[in-house]
Amino acid sequence: MTETFAQLNKEADKSLLENYEEYSKRVPIMTETYAQAAKRGQRESDLERIQDLFPNDCLRLYDADALTMKVKGLMRKRSGAAARLQRALSTKSLRSESPPSQKTPLSTFEQRTFLMEAPVQFSTGVQSQDRHLFLFNDLLLVAKPRSGGNFKLKEKVRISEIWLTKCCFDEVTELIKSQDTSFVMGWPTTNVVVTFSFHQPFIHIFRLIKTKSSFLDKLV
Repeated sequence: MTETFAQLNKEADKSLLENYEEYSKRVPIMTETYAQAAKRGQRESDLERIQDLFPNDCLRLYDADALTMKVKGLMRKRSGAAARLQRALSTKSLRSESPPSQKTPLSTFEQRTFLMEAPVQFSTGVQSQDRHLFLFNDLLLVAKPRSGGNFKLKEKVRISEIWLTKCCFDEVTELIKSQDTSFVMGWPTTNVVVTFSFHQPFIHIFRLIKTKSSFLDKLV
């Protein structure tokens, strides 16, 4: 009888050990799965929150290609200053290099991640306008502040199409702007001087766009 109990205990311990080992193998997989689900949930929550800030605009942040160029934006003529700036920036690029690819990743929805936002001023000529930037890993939203904490979409630009520089201010605006809190930002239809209220968000957004844009390593 004693031997039988001992044998049963031994088999029970063996079974428990095997179950524990199997569980131990599954824990990292389960933990990684939960972490991925939490990260995906946070991404979706960010996209929903930002869409809620634009009650009169469909941002299409869940679409594979969220960019819809406005007809007005496509038909807008560049000013002489904007054209001169683009030529000035182009001379700094390597002429032998081909233009950056305009392809949008097929899995944009899975990859699109909100990075940060900041209030700014856009300056061209002698005028300045209040704007708000929403930066994603592949997309930049330029918004106009509205009452009640809401926004109106003004521009939607692929990060890969943006160029930045800390020079050529006088080609874009006649206003005096500090290089500590301002830089020139442009894309195919627009060039503006972007000014931040504080140095910290200026540095963050400049560096984040710099890591994503195809132009920056040549222009800055």
